[in-house]
Amino acid sequence: MLTDEQIEVMGEALSPLFEYLEQEVINDVCRRLRKTLTYTRTAELTVINMRSLGFSPQKIQAEVLKKIRADIAFSKMVDENTLAYKRDIKKLIDDIVNDAIKSGDEIISKAGNMSWVDDMSVWQSQGMEISKSRLPSLIDAMQRQTGRDILNLTQTLAFKAINGAEPVLNLYNMELNKALIKISGGFDATTVIKSVVKDLAQSGIRSIDFSSGRTMQLDSAVRLALRTGCHQLSGQVQAQNIIDTGVPLVYVTEHENARNKGIGIQNHEDWQGKVYSIRLGNYEEEAKRIKQERIDDLYTITGYNMYDPSASNPLGLYGYNCRHRTHPWFEGVSELPARLIPRKNVEWNGRTLDGYAQIQEMRRMEYTIRRLKREREAMQRLNMDTFPIEQKISHKTQDYGAFCRLCGVKPSSVRTDYQGNTADLTKTDAWKRFKNL
Repeated sequence: MLTDEQIEVMGEALSPLFEYLEQEVINDVCRRLRKTLTYTRTAELTVINMRSLGFSPQKIQAEVLKKIRADIAFSKMVDENTLAYKRDIKKLIDDIVNDAIKSGDEIISKAGNMSWVDDMSVWQSQGMEISKSRLPSLIDAMQRQTGRDILNLTQTLAFKAINGAEPVLNLYNMELNKALIKISGGFDATTVIKSVVKDLAQSGIRSIDFSSGRTMQLDSAVRLALRTGCHQLSGQVQAQNIIDTGVPLVYVTEHENARNKGIGIQNHEDWQGKVYSIRLGNYEEEAKRIKQERIDDLYTITGYNMYDPSASNPLGLYGYNCRHRTHPWFEGVSELPARLIPRKNVEWNGRTLDGYAQIQEMRRMEYTIRRLKREREAMQRLNMDTFPIEQKISHKTQDYGAFCRLCGVKPSSVRTDYQGNTADLTKTDAWKRFKNL
């Protein structure tokens, strides 16, 4: 089985590709806006003159927008930029997706082989042999599933806006329209560009599911899809070995802050840390030996079908973002590990945080640091002053380190990393960490 740390590294391996895509889109939009808005200097002067004459803001805006849109040269430039932007960004997205799917295949292949090698030692310790014959088909199926997930996540990309979402391919026009309104209200072009950088960087490029209304940052969505795929494949490799060797019982691992929402299969906290059966039988003696009230059927309680993982409940064991694992349980031999001791509450900024709240606070702090680094990267590409944001990153990173120490957890450089400066994965720390597994 793969460890949490291994799955974390595998999940992060493709992030730089999508961070690069994010930066390229932001940079392309701002570069074109900067060039386009040089045509609006006359509009800025018009605002100043009309203000001095006492015209109302509404009158000024209407007059300025009318002048801008009547400028033939300006309209032609906007049309040319719109076509070029859509063409360039569409090609960039296609290239990134193709690279991601290809590299994702390598990640999944390594996840499968590492899982099999790790499992082999478990079976050998019991004097059993396992076959590798079905591993290629398991890897191939998970590669296709993960490839489809990445493709689906990149079908509808957008940035968050006050009034909803701004689709990536329409972003230049939408940001230009907002910029023109700001200029007609008295803002200069430099100030407008700075606000665009900040807004787009704070949002980040997002994958949108219009049917559910759910949005998620693209790099986070791909990270989650990869983690889930590697984890599920690791489980399927072990499930196949368990079935092939005829072992009738399995142990489901336990971890801190397990999902405790809902009832039954959805409540992971209820069913973790116990032994379950995958074959009919009388296991009363084994239950008595390990002091477990009874040994229930794995599929009934956790929703995981070892014989047909595709028929498993996505809200249960090995479902989306689940971190639990199964291990073979050898009757009369295996022993239950010590139960986890709940994390102690901590006091932070006047709040008392339990174990779950501590993890949530860490994720929030990590997200904030990544968001600030995304903004810094965008500003660097446009040769803007980054000193103020460098200070923010430094302070937030110090706070994060202090909070992790308070909770007794090592800060995660993986979760606070942002590498949007290259599309060459081999040059990124994330890919190097994966290759070194």
